[in-house]
Amino acid sequence: MPSRKSDKKPYTGILVEPMPKFTTLTTPTDEELAFIIDTKLKALFDHYEIDSADAFEGGPRMASAWANLAWHLARVHVPGFIGAPRGRGKPATRRADDVSLVMHVELLKRRDGLSERKAVKRIADRYLVSGSEETLLKRYKNAKPVFAPIVAMFDRVAAAEGNDVFVRAMEESLFGDDKDTFLSPD
Repeated sequence: MPSRKSDKKPYTGILVEPMPKFTTLTTPTDEELAFIIDTKLKALFDHYEIDSADAFEGGPRMASAWANLAWHLARVHVPGFIGAPRGRGKPATRRADDVSLVMHVELLKRRDGLSERKAVKRIADRYLVSGSEETLLKRYKNAKPVFAPIVAMFDRVAAAEGNDVFVRAMEESLFGDDKDTFLSPD
């Protein structure tokens, strides 16, 4: 179902043909006018892939068919029903190194008592994860809710084993034997 005018499927066939012009001399009969309107309405139902039989044969599905058509028309033509426009630019995507960013921030918060902002600044200054400080902070804030269960698990492990044991384990998992050269406290 279209959500924005730019997404709508263009009308074709009888739906783009205007109603015939009638004059006093060429006034159609009621049956002819009913046939034209009926044909156009059935084409409109087909355009939105709604079974027109439900709308014209009566029965329990009649109201639903007409409501469905009204909904489709509103979504395409009424500004209040059209979805919000997409934001400009490429949609944000999860990067493969977001887990590394979150792990580094968690290590610095737990080991050095840094705030998220200061931890991200240190990570950016030392080029541990590519990106500017501002970009990394945005990425961290976007990734944080996704990794919340892992951070909660970190809290439980630190509580059970002690913060020092947990910090050493994180340092070893992130840096191996080179932990003194990368993220040593200043």
